[in-house]
Amino acid sequence: MSRIRLLPEHLVNKIAAGEVVERPSSVVKELVENAIDAGSTAITVELKDAGRQLIRVSDDGLGMDAGDIDLALLRHATSKIADEADLAAIASLGFRGEALPAICAVSRFQITSCPRGATTGALVRGAGGEVVDRLAIEAQPGTTVETQDLFFNTPARLKFLRSAPAELAAALRLLEGLALARPDLHLRVIHNGRVTLMAPAARSLRDRVGALRGFELAQAMLEVDRTQGSVRVEGLAVPPQLARGNRDEMTLIVNGRAVRDTALLQTLIEAYRPMLARHEFPSAVLIISMPLQELDVNVHPTKAWVRFRSPRLVQEAVFLAVQDALRSRRVVQPQQGLTSPDMDLDQALTSSSESTSFPQAGLSSSISTWPTSACSSSTCAATCSRDRCPRRPSSSRNRSISGQGRARSSSNGRPTWAAWASRSKSSEGGACSCAACRRCSRARSRDV
Repeated sequence: MSRIRLLPEHLVNKIAAGEVVERPSSVVKELVENAIDAGSTAITVELKDAGRQLIRVSDDGLGMDAGDIDLALLRHATSKIADEADLAAIASLGFRGEALPAICAVSRFQITSCPRGATTGALVRGAGGEVVDRLAIEAQPGTTVETQDLFFNTPARLKFLRSAPAELAAALRLLEGLALARPDLHLRVIHNGRVTLMAPAARSLRDRVGALRGFELAQAMLEVDRTQGSVRVEGLAVPPQLARGNRDEMTLIVNGRAVRDTALLQTLIEAYRPMLARHEFPSAVLIISMPLQELDVNVHPTKAWVRFRSPRLVQEAVFLAVQDALRSRRVVQPQQGLTSPDMDLDQALTSSSESTSFPQAGLSSSISTWPTSACSSSTCAATCSRDRCPRRPSSSRNRSISGQGRARSSSNGRPTWAAWASRSKSSEGGACSCAACRRCSRARSRDV
């Protein structure tokens, strides 16, 4: 007897559901993406118990008739692609045709849909991937997908779900990324009868960020806009003084799709690194646009990860775009001795960073974006005390502070800025008045 056997259909569906439906937030993401692909302008998401008891996603999109609903419940049935050539230029958020049957395989589901221009729609109800009822009903144009008792037939998966607040936070993070990718979309989230997220249709990305993260923060953010080859990077990024203590507000959107890319996130951090401490991270929304042929989204079942044909070009574009924004007058103010009367600030910063080079070896190097020569100008109070400052004279990095008694130490064991500032201006190594060290002012004021 052969040891290899063909698995039954219901077991195949459960295995496929394990790849697509990891937790309630996965269901929310797939259903909202389907609604966006259907041309919706307003989407409402209703949750109970963070999605374990109920997930209902309603939209005003194109809608489906009874025949389309039956086809949508079959695996690998989709309206997004038609042939192999379409895989090389995917413009929609979904395309696999696996999400809806995978969701229905592990829940009690109900789908109500009505095409635009029609007054009669269809209702399909079932559980565990099996359809129980098919009805013709009067309905508004659009589609409503409802799932109850998620993972009711897979208790092992249900047992490993996290607490309700953690699952709700995961769903809201995904929805925030979708809302930032589509400012023209009206998105509302209701949890246990209370509105937890409201994102009205916005005229600009700044208005959308204001609705989600606060208008005071949105108004203070810097414009990011740069084109590098075939890659364009635009969006918003905070000035260094508004940095955060975690990475939650770093959002990357590639061709309208919110993605997670470790290398790009590290690139964003490195662009800020001369001005931020190691425990600080920027808040930014970067929208990356490129030809569809330069991007492969068919690398992960949930489409959360993408693969670039030229990842180095994309990283360099992000790095330079953010650094251009950080050189604006809102970050670096002109000071006496920094510029000449005939040179404006932008020219001074450009000339001082002529040796700018993009960090190599996966961005693991320290700061390689500024000249490393020391500056002996007397306009600065004293040499910068930050160990990683490239302009700090090497002779002063390992030299104890003489003639001033025992230096005060900061929490990380290094001499504080006040201790270095107490040195004489004429001490060995000279003072540092370069633009790079002026950007360390936040660290100096924090150490005092």
